[in-house]
Amino acid sequence: MKKRITLALVLASLIPALVFANGSKENAPSAAASKTEESVDYSQELVIYTNSGSSGRAEWLTERAAKEGFKLTIVSGGAGEITNRVLAEKNNPVVDVIYGLNSLKWYQIKNEDLLLPYRPSWAGQVDTSLGDNETFFPIVAQPLVLIYNKDMPDPPKKWDDLLNPSFKNRFTMLRLAGGTAQTMLAGLCTRFRDDKGVEGVSQEGWDFIKALYQNAHVEIHGEDYVGSLVDGSMPVSEMWGSGVIQYQKERNTTFGIVLPEEGEPYVVEQVGILKSSKHPALAKAFVDWFGSAEIQAEWCQKFGTIPAQPKALATASEDVKAFANACKAQPMDWTWVSEHLDAWVEKVELEFL
Repeated sequence: MKKRITLALVLASLIPALVFANGSKENAPSAAASKTEESVDYSQELVIYTNSGSSGRAEWLTERAAKEGFKLTIVSGGAGEITNRVLAEKNNPVVDVIYGLNSLKWYQIKNEDLLLPYRPSWAGQVDTSLGDNETFFPIVAQPLVLIYNKDMPDPPKKWDDLLNPSFKNRFTMLRLAGGTAQTMLAGLCTRFRDDKGVEGVSQEGWDFIKALYQNAHVEIHGEDYVGSLVDGSMPVSEMWGSGVIQYQKERNTTFGIVLPEEGEPYVVEQVGILKSSKHPALAKAFVDWFGSAEIQAEWCQKFGTIPAQPKALATASEDVKAFANACKAQPMDWTWVSEHLDAWVEKVELEFL
């Protein structure tokens, strides 16, 4: 967890990908030859939990997987919500596969001994140091950024600008139930690290974060905050990387991106299997298929993601590549973040909101 996540780790691994063999089983995944194909029963249903199912992702994946013989039930929620649900169901498990959580959440689940050790067929093609190289493996890199309506006068150039009274209730901070908001909060706390301060953050830092949240509009579940960004009524917002690309296409617009000197927090989305899965062979076959270069290339082209798969990244559109090159990773001590993150979220929610 001490490894610092940087885009360079993904981009530097642009090497020729291994060629996948096509499976011979009719209606079985053709993108990758599953190591468990002979024992897979495709008539069974997989339950998938994810924090990356919004904006049509869950629907697309369900339909695309069905073409390969998979039957999926996808449950979507924020990263915190999904993690808490998995932990709460420890003694009455439901889920087979999880995808989308970042390493901090995966380690929470792994520490409860809930994950099945499994090395996917494509593991040799990605930088496995971004996961744990045992139970969860990287599929997507996500820079987390502030974006703004390009038509707004005097847009913010850094986080500090948002404390100006002119930005009062004119920018959206995402709900802290989600991984994007929590990781961006961690980026702010990192700026003001003081190991003698409250929960490792200086008083100056807490004053800054309090003023920021109290000057903001905090996302209300279900609202169209992207629409408010586009129409200019709430012209600044937090956003995850693939959301920037996807919403630009869907809303026929171009966002401005705030690129602070310290860089942007990065997360790497991972995929893994629950030890309690009732259909482990099928779950392995799904992970082999979903994380393959072919499917991650399709995922990238549809949703603007930055794939951990080098072969998939090579097929990315120019706007994805330009966005990836514009961002730089903020140095983050993930061990320190993991020790304090829950307390930071609680402090903001109970004391500042």
